[in-house]
Amino acid sequence: MARKPRIYITGDTHGNNDIDKLTSSHWPEGRKLTKDDILIIAGDFGLVFCPNKDDTETYWLDWLNARPWTTLFIDGNHENFDRLYNEYPCKERYGGPVGVILPSVLHLRQRGHVYTIAGKRFWCFGGAKSIDKIYRVEGRSWWPQEEPTAEQMEYGLSQIEAYGGKFNFIVTHDCPSRVLYACWHRFRAHNSTGKVFPGRAGQYLERIADLVNVKCWYFGHYHTDCSYECETESGHLNFRALYRDIVRVH
Repeated sequence: MARKPRIYITGDTHGNNDIDKLTSSHWPEGRKLTKDDILIIAGDFGLVFCPNKDDTETYWLDWLNARPWTTLFIDGNHENFDRLYNEYPCKERYGGPVGVILPSVLHLRQRGHVYTIAGKRFWCFGGAKSIDKIYRVEGRSWWPQEEPTAEQMEYGLSQIEAYGGKFNFIVTHDCPSRVLYACWHRFRAHNSTGKVFPGRAGQYLERIADLVNVKCWYFGHYHTDCSYECETESGHLNFRALYRDIVRVH
């Protein structure tokens, strides 16, 4: 009997800056996987970032495509949205639209959509506010599409209503504001000013937290690995911030 596909989730890769966590020396379990197995990156993928494809990008995309597993990613805030949405073909996979970067590297491109991955339902919502955008250049190192639009937020709510708020898992780049404030002592290394900056995505996800019932909510963005539990209007929720860790979902 063939084994069921395995699903793993990790945090930001930031192009080739943090992709070393996927090498076999850091993650030996990856060598045992097949293309039926899935690794999900919770935003700030970053391998499609420069204005034009260069040798470094080509090398690392080819390297990732050649890994034994299939990589899926949601977008974060540090992405080249112009290229992600205009340069790559959009196909129907996992019950929704994906951007095909390479055959085994796919962008879950519709914010708020419920994707069915290896038999599990994931509500996915990318994007976040860049606290460093004052140091970046619009259209070259920062893009306004990083934060969700009203249409994307409404679509996400419609999907939650359609499924009665019940999924297996949630994957987002940002997190609800309540998690941001509760775990700020763990997140503050991501922001040396010591101030809290809940953006539009975090405020929106705060609403979502009271509408859903899932096994676990995974997110990236804050460059740390920690867990948080809280009671919401819909029940008990488990949150997991991911950066260096690669966790298997069950």
